[in-house]
Amino acid sequence: LKVFSYIARNRGHETHAGFKLSKKGGSLYLVNADASIVDSVSYPELPLGKTWNYGGSWGYADPSPYGYSSSLTFTREENIDTLLFPPSGFYAEPFILNLESTNNAVCETGGKMPSEKTPFQKNILIDKTTVIRCAKIAPQSLPSDVVTRTYIFEAASTVPAVFLTTDPNSLFDPDTGIYMEGPNAQNKEPHYGANYWLDKEIPVTVELMEPGTSSPAFAKNAGLKIFGNYSRQNDKKSVAITFREKYGDSHLKYPLFPEFPELNKFKVFLLRNNGSNYGNDYIRDRLASSVSEGLGVDYQRGRFAVVYYNGEYFGIHCIRERSTADYFETHYGLDPDKIDLLKADNAVSAGSAVDYVALMDWLESNTLDDDENYAYIASQIEVDNFINYMHT
Repeated sequence: LKVFSYIARNRGHETHAGFKLSKKGGSLYLVNADASIVDSVSYPELPLGKTWNYGGSWGYADPSPYGYSSSLTFTREENIDTLLFPPSGFYAEPFILNLESTNNAVCETGGKMPSEKTPFQKNILIDKTTVIRCAKIAPQSLPSDVVTRTYIFEAASTVPAVFLTTDPNSLFDPDTGIYMEGPNAQNKEPHYGANYWLDKEIPVTVELMEPGTSSPAFAKNAGLKIFGNYSRQNDKKSVAITFREKYGDSHLKYPLFPEFPELNKFKVFLLRNNGSNYGNDYIRDRLASSVSEGLGVDYQRGRFAVVYYNGEYFGIHCIRERSTADYFETHYGLDPDKIDLLKADNAVSAGSAVDYVALMDWLESNTLDDDENYAYIASQIEVDNFINYMHT
């Protein structure tokens, strides 16, 4: 234990047990050497960001390695009946949200989260494009899950539509929003120091509307981060949507690309602004990558969609895979922690560059005219696949 604790501290972590409890609820037992139960506790399903903690009695609290919590909450508000809220989507006729029967339910529009300061409204008229977030909130009780809806009053798109809902200040505040230049941007392009160059992820609710449908194919909580290189300075930016346990689900389980139904589990996907081809055609990038289909050469699948931030139309983006270690989990079922993934300059994205660099060094001093040498290389590299890659 002392050795483990030492290693844990030197890796930048708090000392911790080698297991974790299910967030869906369960039981924990303390058992002595003869397998008899010394003590036990059953715990409920845990809200995001909370643990079942002890401070003289059991209750909800913020996770902490520093002993008993003195700020326990013993009750949690029941979730709102989502049937009171029509699904997110495209609408033409006004309607009313009747909240009179929902005790302690409060709603905010525009993307903000409801809070104890949010006033209660019995009826909310929806007669124009509206983003609404509602929850049951009461003193000395944990809030219920938040209900998020995006109602767009315009004609439905003929391509998929992605609704992104988040606190507008986290994106568009002129000083701190990650979509903005902020106070520290350099005048010279690409404006290093701007907020959109920050390595910062914000929580977001993401919903996907397939064409011709009346409700989202999925609605998930995730993290949003600005993505790309110089294209960050464009008015419309690329973003990475990443699924983590701290937001809800650790992966998205949905076939994002209908042509490839077997690809149905994603850690992350991109909403791409067309990159260095920004402002030009939208066809070239997808075409250039997908011509290798059938040759066994990997490329990032994609399809076009329109994107709305807090109900505001932000134009055409490309839903795109991201080439990270998780790509190989989705496509090949490989453990992302057990592969070597390198960039063009041999920088490591996952694993190690040692074996690859050693192979390249070997090639520098050995000729492939020798059959034995060629056989060795063929044991290390899929030669036909490499030829197809070079042709592509």
